[in-house]
Order: sequence, then structure tokens, then C-alpha cells
Amino acid sequence: MRCSPNCNRHPRGFRERTRTMTHRTELSLPANEPVILVRRRFDAPPALVFRAWTDAELLRQWWLGPPGMVMTRCTIEPREGGAWRMEQMDPGGTRYAFFGEYLRFDPPRLLEQTFRMDMEGLRDEPPIVETITFEAAGDGTQVTARSQCPTIETRDAMAASGMEEGMNASFARLVDLLGEEQSATSFTIDRVFDAPVDLVWRCFTQKRHVDVWMLPERFTLIEQDADVSVGGQWWSKMRDQADGAEWHVGGTYREVVENERLVFTHRWTHSPFGTSSEHLITVTFEDRHGKTHMRFAMSGLPDAQSRDGHREGWQQTLGHLEQHVASLRETAS
Repeated sequence: MRCSPNCNRHPRGFRERTRTMTHRTELSLPANEPVILVRRRFDAPPALVFRAWTDAELLRQWWLGPPGMVMTRCTIEPREGGAWRMEQMDPGGTRYAFFGEYLRFDPPRLLEQTFRMDMEGLRDEPPIVETITFEAAGDGTQVTARSQCPTIETRDAMAASGMEEGMNASFARLVDLLGEEQSATSFTIDRVFDAPVDLVWRCFTQKRHVDVWMLPERFTLIEQDADVSVGGQWWSKMRDQADGAEWHVGGTYREVVENERLVFTHRWTHSPFGTSSEHLITVTFEDRHGKTHMRFAMSGLPDAQSRDGHREGWQQTLGHLEQHVASLRETAS
């Protein structure tokens, strides 16, 4: 199990060898081995827990360490020999980067990977090798993570550096995420933009920007418009390039707090599958030292198939938003 971002501290005389943490998590430090063992049961099937560990969109929502951390980058090649990299920023603006390679990738049973910290004085250190198993346990999953450290001193420094706090916070988020995934009616997507909040807000609410990015893959825009005010309407008409079918969607703004929060309804009024019930979308914008942390949450979906389809579409669409914001930043520079 990976350490918290401040695990480069090296305190003296770490003595405690086993402790039981909240949420039924056990952390063990064998006396004569440079190893950290973590065991935790989650109330979700192994396939889902494994996916939460290896899907970048899910991992970036929970593997964050202590409160206040945000994930600015999360890339994963989910295969044996594939690389992974995560970059984070704390509330004070300090950046942390972690990277490694998958040595074994056997879903939904086992992960083995290297773990390194891409920071001055640490990037050339020998890697930690992590082996994580996912075993069915009744209706849930028993996760066992074994981290093989280069030395006992490195192991003890990690354990004493804030690892427990970060793990507790991360696992609490994972519990919430697994519950959301199993609810089949909602999902959340997090994004961090290398741009100020006011720019991201304008890109999300002004027609000249929305015309550029508000589309999933394979679709073209017919027309769209929005009155971004409480009680105002928004609507969009798209065409699927694969079969020429039109899709019409729209809704009503319930909350509009400039540069902070949007809440609006979402309903398909025309599609190859007919119309849909009304869903709710909440988008929050938070400044993080000149960057923007955006959280997109959609709820009220009828089933897992609808949830997964909408999540995939919005992941693609928000990816286009990232590209548009980046292009504006490049033009300005």
C-alpha cells in the first residue's frame, strides 16, 4: 500500500508493529522484514474493487491521502508491463508525483507493481514492490497489500510519516465510491484544470465555448443554447456520426453560483431509445492555487447500464473541455 505524500520524512525509533485502524483496516510491520502489510475488507465484489484500483477515473476519486489533496494527473496502462503515474497537490500548493510499472496484472485477483516517488532526492531510490490480492469474502472482498521496502529504515519512515492518516482518508473515500458504484443510479467525475476558476467557468457556461467541447466522441453538434440563470433552460441537439440518429437533451438550472456551483436537470427529449426520466447534475468549481478542481456529479439514473453509458459519455465530453481549456491557455501564452 502506497505511502502518503509526506513519506520522505525519516523519524527515529519507530516502535509500534501492529495497529488496527478505523473501518476494519489492519496495518502490520513484521519485526525483521522491511515489509508493510495492510488488510481491509470492502463490501463490494472483487471485480469492482479491482477496477477501483486500476481504472484512472475511479482511482483519481479516492487515492488522495489526507483531506485537501487533489489529483492533478492520473494515467494508467492496465496491463502487465504497463506504466502508471499519479500527480497530486496539497492545500499549500506543494506537488507530489508517484510512478511505477505493473509487474503482474491478473484481474480481478492480483496486482504487483513498483512504486517510486518522482521528487528531488527520491526518484533514484530503489523501488518499493507492492503485491495486492483481492479475495472474495462472502458478499465482499478481502484486500491484502504487501509493500516490500528496500530497508527496514525506509519502511519505518513510511509508516511514521502520515501513512495511517492518508490511508484512512483514502479508504473512507473508496468505501463511498464503491457504494456509489453499486447504487447504479449515480456517478462522480473529478478533473483538475491548469487554469483559473473564472476561465473554466466561462468555458462551461458561455455558448461560444460550449459549442466547441460539449459533445461525446462520434457526435457532431446541430445546435445548442442555454440561459445560465436560476430557472433558465438549456438544450442541445446532436447527431451520431455512426448512424445519423439525432439526440436531443435539455433541462433547467436550479442553482447558479458564479465560479462556484451549477445545479441543473438533464433529460433526453429525443433519441433512438425515446425519452428519459429527469436526472440531476451538480458541478462544483474550486480554486487550488491557480488551478481549478472541478467535480461533476450526476444522479437519478435508472440503472447501471444507463449510469455506465452516461459516465462514459461525460468522461469523453469533459476530456474535450480539458483540451479546449488547454488550447486557450496556450493561445494566451
